[in-house]
Amino acid sequence: PLPKGESKSLYIETAFGRAVSLKFSTTAVPGRTYKLRAKSPVKVLNEPAKAWEEESPYLSIITDLFRTVMSGRVPENYIDVQVDSQFLKPSRQPYLPFELTRKRILVGFHMAMTEFQVKNMSQLKLNLPVDKFYIPGVKAAAASTKSMEGKGVATLWVLTNADETEGLSKK
Repeated sequence: PLPKGESKSLYIETAFGRAVSLKFSTTAVPGRTYKLRAKSPVKVLNEPAKAWEEESPYLSIITDLFRTVMSGRVPENYIDVQVDSQFLKPSRQPYLPFELTRKRILVGFHMAMTEFQVKNMSQLKLNLPVDKFYIPGVKAAAASTKSMEGKGVATLWVLTNADETEGLSKK
């Protein structure tokens, strides 16, 4: 505890190289919790992933990435970034009766794989048209199923450039 009227500074540096300074002082108010969020996309300088991405054939990289994530694993040398659930930005969401929630991002150097939970908001069995998710900036996309029961849930994986992951899911 800080003596009344005294202030302290706390310096935090994240694993992604972001830094923040917080100044604390004692005040008679209820406690609060704050979540710190970056104003711009996080760029991870992931050198092992860079070497693999630049030395392997492009098609081989994409195939390996999807095989790995669809089996529930994190690609070697990729960083698993847990994120708050955020909905796909409505202006970039295909006009479909689905709700998308971002679950995590697997970040390499040049590429990032974003995993979404997809909910069928209708009562009807619907096809999950992966081709509708090819919006500008998307390199590839795959789904855990081709169709969804009414109110069903599936997983969607979207591959983008590493610096474009934020644009897919900001509110």
